[in-house]
Amino acid sequence: MADYVAPIVLYHVDPTYGIIVPINIGVPSLSYFTHGVEKYASNRDVSLSGYWSSDEPNFENGVKYVKRGLSRNSPVALITFYNPKLSEVEWTSPYGTKEIQSFNWHWVTITSITEDLISQQTTIKVSSWGGYAILDLREVIEEETICWGLMFFEP
Repeated sequence: MADYVAPIVLYHVDPTYGIIVPINIGVPSLSYFTHGVEKYASNRDVSLSGYWSSDEPNFENGVKYVKRGLSRNSPVALITFYNPKLSEVEWTSPYGTKEIQSFNWHWVTITSITEDLISQQTTIKVSSWGGYAILDLREVIEEETICWGLMFFEP
């Protein structure tokens, strides 16, 4: 998969020292990610297409989109850029230990969604680095200062 969805690396020439400095900007967009996954699937004779929603990108539509993907047994990819609420997130490692991690400038996979009708809180369980975290979906969407995006794939 890394050959199809590889981080983009830009190179900067430092004028003072004349050295080339690599700058990793990661996988910067839904379209770049989607194209790579679709190409990977196609090269393995699997028909897979990213599901694009034309709905306005807001909390309510985000909830609907995540539910739609998960109801089709398709984990939902989430990209975040800068969100102060995601700077210090409790993450559970594959060994069960708890750590604080930043989920800014990061891709995760949403594996479940829970809505508490009393508190009106909607949380998502996300997988990353082999472990998981529980995030408040409203905070993910409404506190994002640059951009966020969701993508899942259908056969």
